[in-house]
Amino acid sequence: MRSDLLSATQEIAVKFIKEAEVSSLVEKISRSASTGSAINLSEMLGSLSSNVAGRCTLGSTYEGGGW
Repeated sequence: MRSDLLSATQEIAVKFIKEAEVSSLVEKISRSASTGSAINLSEMLGSLSSNVAGRCTLGSTYEGGGW
């Protein structure tokens, strides 16, 4: 996404969304690591991308299999 297409307020909102989603991903990975569970990093990164895009455009995430 080109930042010159967004207003300053929109840039701040997108930055907040990205940081929140990455933080959530890190927490999920940390929980899995503490229990010794295997993770599917490809799936998690795909979910991260979907969640950021969904929150930016629709205001919600794809958690649970639906918007």
